[in-house]
Amino acid sequence: MDRKAPFAVIRALAELTDSVLVGVSGGKDSVVTLDLCMNHFAHVAGYFFYIVPGLSFQDEWLHATERRYGITIHRRPHSLLTQVYRAGMYRPKSFATDRVEPITATEAENEVRSSTGLDWIATGERRAESLQRCGMLSACSGLDAKRKRAYPIAFWPVEAVRRYIKWHNLQVSADSALLGRSFGEIGQPAGLKAIAEHWPDDFLRIKEHFPHVEAVLARERFYG
Repeated sequence: MDRKAPFAVIRALAELTDSVLVGVSGGKDSVVTLDLCMNHFAHVAGYFFYIVPGLSFQDEWLHATERRYGITIHRRPHSLLTQVYRAGMYRPKSFATDRVEPITATEAENEVRSSTGLDWIATGERRAESLQRCGMLSACSGLDAKRKRAYPIAFWPVEAVRRYIKWHNLQVSADSALLGRSFGEIGQPAGLKAIAEHWPDDFLRIKEHFPHVEAVLARERFYG
């Protein structure tokens, strides 16, 4: 596979299957990955892993994306939540949280595979993002047949991603447009501050699930 060719990975995947499950977050890499898959595969579904269900800025983008492409995006709790509940992070521990069974990211993805009947997963990781991803994506050339995982934009520079979004009139989620990345971690002060300012009702919803989340903002104000 010529890794330098911008569409080499997705064309190689199209030779193996006509169906794909796309992981979406609302960020720039995931919106490009989804659009590419919609243009190359007959059967496409999406999945979205949430930290708190029902946040308006996420739901609005998810619904708009489903309407645009005529697909279903399956919402599932993020596997990290099992660790958060067991550790009592930003919420009280209890006997119930101690009994929460740990779930890995692979197990969470396999559940979506099983419920949709789609085996191949495509996600938006890029080699330039970190040394770890560089090693992983270089080793499989963007297509891991054993794990049935594909990374269509693995070797794209960020400039190419941005150009694709502009040329195809794609929309990232509101949190991604505001923060430069999608909201997905409770411990991020910048993300929580932005949500409290721009979507106060969503911040209250986060507090319902994580009553001590304001400690993140208090720590940031104290330490800087």
